[in-house]
Amino acid sequence: MCDAGRLNYKWIGRDDRLGPRCGPERRHHLGLSVLKAISDHLAKADEGSVAIVASARQTNEELYLLNKLAKHFKALTDSVPRNGEADHLLVVGDRTRTSPVRA
Repeated sequence: MCDAGRLNYKWIGRDDRLGPRCGPERRHHLGLSVLKAISDHLAKADEGSVAIVASARQTNEELYLLNKLAKHFKALTDSVPRNGEADHLLVVGDRTRTSPVRA
């Protein structure tokens, strides 16, 4: 794991992060209720009408699930390469060089 991934966790649970959202009935929608609402909405979607916007640099598990969703909904997929020089926003190259895997 790269240093940024290993050390960048302190933002989780900060006070300035989004908290629970309220639905139209002003009830808090958390976890499973949100997933159910999304599932109900997607169940009514026509094939080819769903777009998936995601990063190709997610975990293998996340990419596997996105692939299953894309196939189920016959959604178009694409992956945009990282072009250009690295700066404070664009990350290119191998970020794991400083923490190589040891056998």
